[in-house]
Amino acid sequence: MSHSNAHSAKRRGATGERPEPATDENETTPYPPILAKRENKVIYQMKFERTFELPLAIAAVWSALWDVPRMVACVPGCAGATVVEDKRRYQATIAEKVGPFKVEIPLEIEIISVDAGRRLQLRATGKDGRIGTEVSFVLTVELQAVGEQTQFHMSVDATVVGRLVSLGLAVIKLKGDQQMGFFAQALQANLVGIG
Repeated sequence: MSHSNAHSAKRRGATGERPEPATDENETTPYPPILAKRENKVIYQMKFERTFELPLAIAAVWSALWDVPRMVACVPGCAGATVVEDKRRYQATIAEKVGPFKVEIPLEIEIISVDAGRRLQLRATGKDGRIGTEVSFVLTVELQAVGEQTQFHMSVDATVVGRLVSLGLAVIKLKGDQQMGFFAQALQANLVGIG
């Protein structure tokens, strides 16, 4: 085995497979990104996950997920959202600073899967033409009863294309991790007192 092959095998592990990242139910897990090209543009594909508990029954949490103003208040940088077709299609705008860039992205949001009271999945796509950046992501929310409380698990499969990629992986991963954390904290605070 050549030195370079041995180094690659060591990096991947004895089986040759890429090791799974360690997980912590109260932390966001940014999976290793996939670097690819689309029309000569570098893209990042990443996955983030987070699990936490809410002191409410599943029915109350599920109802809150469809409360648009409540969700807008929990999403960092969300300037507002509009119902296009109730429980099917929405529009929203996200305005955030990422590194030196101020990003403002109108999002088209489509509900793609619903298992009432248990699981919700949506797809969002948008583009900031000013800085030449496109983003898309699939958000999956899964609820599970834990006694009288609810375990809330969310995962985001995100793709970033364009100028934002020039900031590098570390900056984008950090921003994604922060956003997940801010959302979890805001949701927990927002749902206090409802039943």
